[in-house]
Amino acid sequence: MPEPLLTRRAVVLAKIETTYNVDAVPVAATNAILVENPDYKIDVSMLDRDFTRADLDMLPSTTGRKLASMTFTHEWRSNGRSHSGLIADAPNLGKLLRGCGFAEAAIAGTAGTQVGTVNADEANVSTPTWAAASTWTDLVQPIVYAIEVTTGGASGAAKVSITPDAKTIAASIDVAQTNVVVTSASPLELKSGGGKSTIAPTFAGSLTLGDKWYVIVYPVGIQYMPISASFESLTLYMYFDGLLHKMTGARGTFKVSGEAGNYAKAEFTFTGQYVAPTDVALPSTARYERQTPAMVELSDLYIDNIGAVCSKFDFDLGVSVAPRQDVNSADGYNGVRITARDVKGNIDPEATLVADFAWWTKLASGTIMLWRNKVGQTAGNRIFTLAPSVQISNLGYADRDQIRTMDVPLKMSRWFGNDSLVFLIA
Repeated sequence: MPEPLLTRRAVVLAKIETTYNVDAVPVAATNAILVENPDYKIDVSMLDRDFTRADLDMLPSTTGRKLASMTFTHEWRSNGRSHSGLIADAPNLGKLLRGCGFAEAAIAGTAGTQVGTVNADEANVSTPTWAAASTWTDLVQPIVYAIEVTTGGASGAAKVSITPDAKTIAASIDVAQTNVVVTSASPLELKSGGGKSTIAPTFAGSLTLGDKWYVIVYPVGIQYMPISASFESLTLYMYFDGLLHKMTGARGTFKVSGEAGNYAKAEFTFTGQYVAPTDVALPSTARYERQTPAMVELSDLYIDNIGAVCSKFDFDLGVSVAPRQDVNSADGYNGVRITARDVKGNIDPEATLVADFAWWTKLASGTIMLWRNKVGQTAGNRIFTLAPSVQISNLGYADRDQIRTMDVPLKMSRWFGNDSLVFLIA
């Protein structure tokens, strides 16, 4: 009688593919991923043969397209090294994010790397070009700055306000600046008091009253931004106590949930090429990241200008992964493609008076807000999340230990494109 396959004896390996849908051959010593609840399924198209005969029984079916999927849960954490700002120190979580349509970039703290793209408001009239530099080595969180022309005019006469986001002001990290003189090709100090990040606009003619620009400044770490083309893919190996499932050309989606006093988790679903399973012994050389996850606390969860009192949060990338149907390919499809992204979230804040925060007004008016949070307090094991274009999509009341709370579904959309949800692992 064969031995049973034990649920707890499972190993998952993941490696970025150099060529799409070509086995990247992950190895246990360097590509092992620490996961919970690994599962493997295939979606098989059963092709019925509905022919008439003298009896009512059906003819045997044949099989068509076979699409594989793997699911598992990974801790929402880093590896203890990502605060170096070196791609070589990116956590295994980063590989999984890349397989879900995110681009990985080093925020190394060298000139310009900490300052993101300066994005112009669509209504702007003036079109300066911006150059950035940064030496903000003690920055403890990402900061979103708004720059608005408050006095129109030529170089040396125009003035702007420079306003950090509400969480930054509340934490006394920075304050708003007003009546800052703008000179073409000369640096603007984003940090009040100077000595930190700078950006320099170059322009001819005049800046126009009311024109606005936005920029995010990041701590040193590894940044993950959503992309809409040139997607990467994974090869995944899933060992079940002597049985090996392989999946190539894998792309996927994930959702993250965090509850106060617990640790946050990410549930991944990857779809890819079906490969027949084989009998292969569990690898004995698997090496895992040893960093423990941080408890969800001191999360700095803010929506707009309120540090909402929540017991939990979640967000779902809502990535659509579809097979590319192709009569010239095996199984009738040529791998899978990421075709859409619909990011949603949810929080459960304590209810407030309108004077404290006008939830219903912001829902009714479709107000666009910044949402942010953080998991982890220690450098090397922090994940900052920014959603710069969030709207409340519905509202309802609930109860938490005799305190009235709200159920707040969120829609996280594009701000300037490929930025609906941004992660900084530092």
